[in-house]
Amino acid sequence: IRAVGTGQDALGEVTIRVREGSRIVQGKGLSTDVIEASARAYVDVLNRLASGHARSSADSAERELAQGGVARP
Repeated sequence: IRAVGTGQDALGEVTIRVREGSRIVQGKGLSTDVIEASARAYVDVLNRLASGHARSSADSAERELAQGGVARP
């Protein structure tokens, strides 16, 4: 969870990762209410799983390394 903006109109951005077998699916949600942002992130993950747009964990690790991150098993 991270804040986007300041004050009463700030948005909460929630990013979640869900592992399904060998795939890791990332979802994001954005709202002024962090509970709603969390729900939106989970719905985003479910939509990605249902539509087949989930990436494998190998793809995620490669992308993370390319962005200067550390790949996790």
